[in-house]
Amino acid sequence: MKNIPIVLICFVLFSCSGKKNDLSKNNLRGKVKTITESEYYSVEKFGEVQKGERMDGVRSDNYDMKGNKVEANNFEIDGEISGKSKYLRNEKGYLLEFVYYNNLGTVEYKIIYKNDERGNNIECDTYSPFGSFIDRSVNAFDMDENWIGSISYNNLGIVQGSWSSKYDNKERKIEERYFDENGKLLDKYLYKYDDNGNLIEHDFFDEHESFVTKSTYKYKFDKYGNWLNRIEYQDGEPFAIKEREIEYY
Repeated sequence: MKNIPIVLICFVLFSCSGKKNDLSKNNLRGKVKTITESEYYSVEKFGEVQKGERMDGVRSDNYDMKGNKVEANNFEIDGEISGKSKYLRNEKGYLLEFVYYNNLGTVEYKIIYKNDERGNNIECDTYSPFGSFIDRSVNAFDMDENWIGSISYNNLGIVQGSWSSKYDNKERKIEERYFDENGKLLDKYLYKYDDNGNLIEHDFFDEHESFVTKSTYKYKFDKYGNWLNRIEYQDGEPFAIKEREIEYY
C-alpha cells in the first residue's frame, strides 16, 4: 500500500458501527477477556506445515465485560514492550478516544472520535503528542451501520486519500478500495469467508486492478468456535502461522 497516512488507523480499525461490540466486529465468540497473538514464518518439515522463525513480536488485546477493547500491548521478539494502546469509552461503550504510547511510555499520538446517535464513528481527529492537529477522517455508513467509506484530510483541510468498502447480505466485508488524494485507485482487496464468518480468502489487486497475489487461510478452533491456530498460504504456498491464546471471563 502506498503513502497511507496515519489516519488510516482511525477509520480502518475504529470506524465502525455502534450496534456491535468489538468482539462481534472481530468475529469472536464467548466472554473473551484477553487475546494474545504471535506470528511465525512457516516451514515445511516431514510433509507438514510447522512454525519457523518468529515473524514479529507479540500482541495482547484486553476486552471488558461488554466485549469492547480497552487496552492493547505490543511486545518485541525479545519480550520488551514496544507500544501500548488505550481506548476511552462512554457509558454506552462508544469509542471517544484512542491513545498510543511508545516503548518509553510517552504518547506517540492521540485520536479523538465523534459519534452519531447510533454510536457510529463519523469523524476522528489525530493529534501529535504536543496536541497539534495532524489530520481528520470523515466516515460514511450504510443503512445497516456498516462502514462504507472515509475521506482523509490533512491539517490544512486538503484531501490526502480515501477508502471504500462493500458488504454481502450477511454484513461481511467483501471488498476494499484505497485511493490517493486525486481519487486514483491505489489498491483493491477482495475477501471470502466460511459459513462461520472466518476469513478464508484474500485477493490483492494493484492500481490497474490487475491481480497480484492470493492469500488463503486454514484454522484450528477452540470449543467456543474461536480460532487458535491460523496458517496463511500465499499463492498456494505456506507463508505464515499465527497462534492465539484466549482467556475468558
